[in-house]
Amino acid sequence: MASESVARPVGWGLIGVLVVLGFHFSSFDIGTQPIVTDVRYFLYYAWQVSEGAVPHVDFFENKPQLSVFVSAGLFSLADSMGLDPLLAIRAGQLALAGLAAFLAFIVFSRLGGAVCGWVGLAGSLAFGLLGVLPAVGTLPKLLMVVLGPAAALLAHDRRWVWAGLVGGLAFFDWQVGGAAWLAVAITALADRGQRARALVGVCLGGFLAVLPLAIYYGAHGALGATFEQVVLATLSRGASSLEAQGLAARASRALARIRVACPEQTGWLMASVAGVPVAVWLLSAGRRRPGGEDRARLVLPLCVFYGAILAMSAIEIQGYGDLFALLHAAAFGLGLLGWAVLAAVRRWAPRPWAPAAFAVLALLAARPGALRPAVALQSPAIAPGAALSDQREVARSALRTIGEAPLAAFDSSELLFLMRRRNAVPTLYWNRATRAHFRAASDTTPTDTVIRLLDASGAEFFIPPRRVRDRGRLLSGSRPIALRSQQRRYAVELRER
Repeated sequence: MASESVARPVGWGLIGVLVVLGFHFSSFDIGTQPIVTDVRYFLYYAWQVSEGAVPHVDFFENKPQLSVFVSAGLFSLADSMGLDPLLAIRAGQLALAGLAAFLAFIVFSRLGGAVCGWVGLAGSLAFGLLGVLPAVGTLPKLLMVVLGPAAALLAHDRRWVWAGLVGGLAFFDWQVGGAAWLAVAITALADRGQRARALVGVCLGGFLAVLPLAIYYGAHGALGATFEQVVLATLSRGASSLEAQGLAARASRALARIRVACPEQTGWLMASVAGVPVAVWLLSAGRRRPGGEDRARLVLPLCVFYGAILAMSAIEIQGYGDLFALLHAAAFGLGLLGWAVLAAVRRWAPRPWAPAAFAVLALLAARPGALRPAVALQSPAIAPGAALSDQREVARSALRTIGEAPLAAFDSSELLFLMRRRNAVPTLYWNRATRAHFRAASDTTPTDTVIRLLDASGAEFFIPPRRVRDRGRLLSGSRPIALRSQQRRYAVELRER
C-alpha cells in the first residue's frame, strides 16, 4: 500500500461536504414519516422529561438516557416557540446524523487528504437507514456514533482530557458506547509520549463525563434505580437472550433484518469486511511508513470502538437500532477499503485527476440523497404506506373516547406521545427485562404481573402487550374498542376495563 502523510482537510473541501450533506439529509422525510420502531419509546420519554419526569424512577428503561435529555431540550425549546416538537426533534436528529457523516470526512481526510475524506464520506452515505431512522425521532446510539469518532479525533490531537470526557459521554447513550472511553484509554497507553500523564487525562475526562449525570440522578434519588436498570437489567437481558437463541438463530434473524433495512445495499455491507485487513495493516506494518505512528493513533481508537459494536452485533441484532450501530461500523470499514484503493490508484495511476475521479465514482456508487433505494421500516401496528397523519387521526379519536380517564399502554406508545398522555403504568413495552423487573414473588406467570400492574394503576382503559401468554385471561371482562384510521392503515388495540 502506498504511504501518505496525515493531512488536515482544506477549507474548500468543507464547503463541498456541507453541500453534499445538505442534499443527502434533507431528502429524508420528517413531515409524514410515521412514528415506528423503538424510537416511539424515546419520544415519549423525551416529552416526559421535558415535563419533569426522572428516568428510571418515573418510567422503566434499561438504556441510558443521554439522547432523551437532548430531545427533551429540543421539545421544550420548540414548544416554547410554538413549533411542532416532533418536527424539531426529527430535524435535530438528522443534524446529528449529518454530523456523524461530517466526522467521517474529517477522519479520512486526516488519513489520506481531502480526496480520501470524500471517499470516507461516501461510505457514510451508502446506507439509507442511517438517515431514515433519525428522521423518525429520538434515536439512542446516534449520539454514540458521533461521540466515538469525536473522541478518536481528540485522542489523535493528544487532547486527552477532552477525549476522555467525550468518550465517557458515549456510554450514556448506549452501554456499548463505553468502548469509546476504553478506546482512548488504550490509545493513551500506546502513545510513546507521556503515557501516565495521558492516561490520567483520559481518566479525569471520564470522571467529568460521569459527574453531572451522577449529580442529577443522585439529587433525584435515582442512582440505585439507574444502576439496576442500565447495568443489572441489561446484563440479565443479554444473558437470557444468549440462552434463548443459538448462534444460527441469531445470525438468521440478523440477516432477515438486513435484507429489509438495506435493500440493494447488502453488497456494501459485505464489502466493508475488507476494511478489517486494512485496519490491521495500518496498526502494524503501516506504522513503519512515514506518518504511520500519527495515523495509527487515529485508527487505533476507532478500531476499538467499532470493534466493540461488531462484537455486540455478533451477539444479537435485536432491532433497527442495533443495525443502525452496525452500519456505522460498516461505513468505517468501507472508508478503510476506499483508503486502500485510493492508495493503489495514486501509486499505479499517477494522473492528477485519477484520485478525484475515484472519489466521484465512490460518491455516485453510494447513491446519496434521493438517489438511494427506498427503505421501508416494518411495524406490526401500521401498514406499508401509512403516514404520521394516520397516527394523529387515531390519537384524536382515542382522546374523544378516553377523555380524562387514565390509560395504561403496554404497546403503541406513539399514541401516548401524540395524545400528550402520561402512561398509567411505568413501562411502555413487555419483554424479558420488564418481566424480570416488575415480577413479584406472588406472580406465577407474566400475565399475573401484567394484571397486577393494571390493577395498581387504576386505569380504565389499556393497550395490552402483543406478546404475553394467556391473553384470554388478560382480556377477560374488558370491552374492545376499535381504533383505526379511515384508510385502515393504522390501528390500535384499545380495551376498556
